[in-house]
This record gives sequence, structure tokens and C-alpha cells, in this order.
Amino acid sequence: MSFTLSRQQIALAALLTFAAVFAAMLLDPTYSHAALQKMAGYQQGNTTTFGDVIEYITNLRNGLIPIAIPVAGIGFFAGATMFLVGNQMATKVIFGVLGGVGLALSAPGIVS
Repeated sequence: MSFTLSRQQIALAALLTFAAVFAAMLLDPTYSHAALQKMAGYQQGNTTTFGDVIEYITNLRNGLIPIAIPVAGIGFFAGATMFLVGNQMATKVIFGVLGGVGLALSAPGIVS
């Protein structure tokens, strides 16, 4: 009995494994919130003015850019691989990556 996997099945398994690990890391609210606050350089205080929100989002964007750019590269690679394999979801993945990166980079402009 031989068991063979196609390229699509291997790519899907790798993508699902990565998504499961990433989701598990994000679902723990204590660590994810503390990491975001530390990455953004946000100091906890009693003031909650609109300027602090804009500063927080700007600092968060500046902290996420070194992470978002490689993740976007991986997303584009996954979308291109899906396109070459002939998967119909390839354009949705590529446009999802474009939308996510665009939103992450323009969030302070949107808020202000």
C-alpha cells in the first residue's frame, strides 16, 4: 500500500499548519496584548486622548512593518504558488495580502 500526496495537498497541509500555529500564538490574550504594547512602545497611563490613540497606532505600525513585510512576501509566494498550481483561490489570497499590507501601513492616516 503506497500513500502519495499531490503538491496541492502538501501545500495545503503546510499552510494549515502555519495558520494553526499562528492562530494559537494570537489566541492567548495576555501574551499577544503585552507583546503588541511592548512592540508599539506604548506606556500605560490614565490618559486616553485621541492623540494617544494615533500615537499608539503609529508606533504599532512602525513596530509591525519589520514583521508585515516578510509575512507579505510569504503570502505573495503562497498566492503565486497557488496560481501556478491552478488553484482558484490564488487571486483572493494575493488581494488579501495586498489589502492587509495596505491597511497595516495606512492605519494612522485612516484614523486621523
